[in-house]
Amino acid sequence: MFFKKKTTKTEKAFGKIPAYCKYELFMERYRSAAEFISDFHRNRAKLKLLDVGSGEGYLKFFCDFGQIDWHGIEIWEERFKICQELGYQMHRCNLDTEPLPFDNESFDVVVGSHVLEHLANRSFCLQEMGRVLKTGGMLILGVPIKPIILSHLVRFVYRFKPKGNGNTMYAFDIRSIKKLLTHSLSTYGGFEIMDIRGFRLISARRITNWENSEGFYKFNTWFGKHFPGLTPEVNLVIRKVGRLSARGQIQPKAGE
Repeated sequence: MFFKKKTTKTEKAFGKIPAYCKYELFMERYRSAAEFISDFHRNRAKLKLLDVGSGEGYLKFFCDFGQIDWHGIEIWEERFKICQELGYQMHRCNLDTEPLPFDNESFDVVVGSHVLEHLANRSFCLQEMGRVLKTGGMLILGVPIKPIILSHLVRFVYRFKPKGNGNTMYAFDIRSIKKLLTHSLSTYGGFEIMDIRGFRLISARRITNWENSEGFYKFNTWFGKHFPGLTPEVNLVIRKVGRLSARGQIQPKAGE
């Protein structure tokens, strides 16, 4: 049956992780990120990776390749322990107010999947991600997005919602997330966007069997790749091309 409400996780999404459907679009944010990380890892013996807002460690299920030194930031105690059990070195940090507890240029890859929309001080958190990322390193950000007009309306509504406790505090559109990146990441070096990709146009993973269809999955990912601004969420893949001096000043790359 094509329409069938899901109550238990009886499948393995992409053969990697327990899920409601074989091609669960909710998990595509992690599968896609892992694909970029795998390509980045190809010419490196080992990666040091920071997963900011690591959740239940879903990303690690998809990164079952090479040598990766896993570090995570998570405020929820249950998720903190789950990630520890999966092999993360876990750290606690208030992302709105506290610097990340690492030296400048500590990580080859920094991931922040669906974190920024829950923060009041989004620019500060992004600056910290840029600070701890090595020159030449890769930053992967996942955010929910809305069409431009709708995002303004939703942002107005969010002003009246209670703050904290994991509540969503901001609604992005493609223009606003690019503006935030430009404003925040320039503090700690030059950055360039390598890819912006959406993952789904239609999805209902617990209500129907649609996401058991490979064709349905391919249509959604094709649409998200070509029309990311019209999808409910995107991943942005960003490369750090500048570097920091000992005093924290931006320095050009060799030859510039």
